[in-house]
Amino acid sequence: MNTLKIRPAIAGIVAMALCLSATAKARDNSVDVSIDFGSPSEYTDIETGALTSQKDKHYVLDLIRDEFLDNANRYLPSGYTLEVNIQDIDLAGEYEFFYTRYDDTRIMRSVYPPRLKFSYLIRDDEIIVEQGEESLIDLNYLWTATPLSQRNETAYYVKTLVADWLRSDIARKLK
Repeated sequence: MNTLKIRPAIAGIVAMALCLSATAKARDNSVDVSIDFGSPSEYTDIETGALTSQKDKHYVLDLIRDEFLDNANRYLPSGYTLEVNIQDIDLAGEYEFFYTRYDDTRIMRSVYPPRLKFSYLIRDDEIIVEQGEESLIDLNYLWTATPLSQRNETAYYVKTLVADWLRSDIARKLK
C-alpha cells in the first residue's frame, strides 16, 4: 500500500495557514471600542525617555488603545460595545534622574509597578451589560515569567494589565 508522506515544510505551511485562518476568524468578531484618554498631560507617567515629545506620548496611548481593541475583539461577544474612559496611566519603572549615566533608562523596581485607572461601560445594543471603575496594579510585575524580548516593549506591563483584565475579569463575568 502506498502511503502519502508529507514533508515537514509542507506540513509547516499547512499549519501556518490554519493558524492564520483561525486568527482571521477571531478578528472577524466586531466589537465597537471607544477609548477616551481625557487629559494625558495629567497622567502620572507616560514618558518614554528623559526628553519625551508629544509624538512619543501619543505612541504610548496608541499602544494602549490597540491593546484594548485587540483584546475586546478577542474576549467580548460580537456586537458588543466597550467604552473606556482612562483616568490615569503609570508605566512600570521610573526614570531616576540622580543616576545621570542612565537618565534615559527606565529603572524597574518593585516600588514602581504599572498602574491603570479607568471607568468602563459594556453594552449589547442599548442594554448595559457591565459597567464600573477599575484601578489595576501589578505589584508582582517583576516576578512574572516574561520573555526578555517583550520586557523591553514600550508600555508592555500596562498592556498586560489590559489583556489580563479583559481575559480574567470581563470574559468571566460575561459567560
